[in-house]
Amino acid sequence: MAEPVDERELVVSGEEPKYDKLKAKESGIHIVESTLSLEESETSQLLKPGLPGIKYTASRDEEEETVLFKDGVRKIDFVLTYKYKVQGKKTTEEEIKKSSERREEKRQAFFDALERKGLEFETQEPKYYDGETYFVKVHASFKSLERGAEELLLRMPIREVDLPRKDKPFYRDVFTMLHCRDPFEILDPKVPKQFQYEDYFTAPYIRKHREDYIGSGNEATFFSSAQRSAITWFIMENTKYGDSEDQVGVSRLLQNSSFTAAFPLHDGSHNAKDGEIENERQILYHEWCHPKNFYKYQPLENIRHYFGEKIGLYFVWVGFYTQWLLLASIVG
Repeated sequence: MAEPVDERELVVSGEEPKYDKLKAKESGIHIVESTLSLEESETSQLLKPGLPGIKYTASRDEEEETVLFKDGVRKIDFVLTYKYKVQGKKTTEEEIKKSSERREEKRQAFFDALERKGLEFETQEPKYYDGETYFVKVHASFKSLERGAEELLLRMPIREVDLPRKDKPFYRDVFTMLHCRDPFEILDPKVPKQFQYEDYFTAPYIRKHREDYIGSGNEATFFSSAQRSAITWFIMENTKYGDSEDQVGVSRLLQNSSFTAAFPLHDGSHNAKDGEIENERQILYHEWCHPKNFYKYQPLENIRHYFGEKIGLYFVWVGFYTQWLLLASIVG
């Protein structure tokens, strides 16, 4: 595997390429030393991915599977893709060029508005994919996540539940009372301890009371991946990119082909290396969705944590419905 390359090529208005090296770390964030002004260096490589005069060239390491920016610190919360030239209904080269420039203006206005709301960007060139599609990685700062969580009335943990918890069906208590092995244990999914979650009382998130929420001291893990993606989508859906009332939201930009796709990323590969579980996606693959686990109970807490409450509730209902259908099929 090639060693990580800490150089980035910046081509501005036809000038000769200049190379910026990551010199130091401050508070866990890489500092970029540039020949540009401070304001330009902060925006040109990462925050202005759609600007035609600026080109970000990445190393071959970008082909590796990762959920982080090149600095290895900031998490990718969403990905936007676009093509500079989209033919559509346009026929002549001049019409295609004009429509492409209009879409570029909309994208740039959108990125500028998102930047003001605390979102950060990193662009991957199309040569690492199909030669046409640009990938814009989106990272939401913790302050922007806090604002989004407050607007969404997102419920966050404030205290651990101190009430008795019923993890198993009542009929399995018999084996516990008899001090014998539970034969139904083979139906339980094997979830590593670090991915087992406690029950908490929750309350809508309020920024000024941040210290009252459990885990708020760790900005990297306080919001789950599902919550980060949901908040980032909410921010992008409510961001204007023009003066007109209908010029708002990433969905509108998808409709007019300014973007070709918008999606969150999985937390790494679904394959466990050497049998060691490294992320929740691997748990769900090896203990839930793989055909060999058709007889097991669902790891509902992990499904909820990974995909969010709505999808978690859906699979709770599907599991409940399937169990009752099984009884009905036996009777029938």
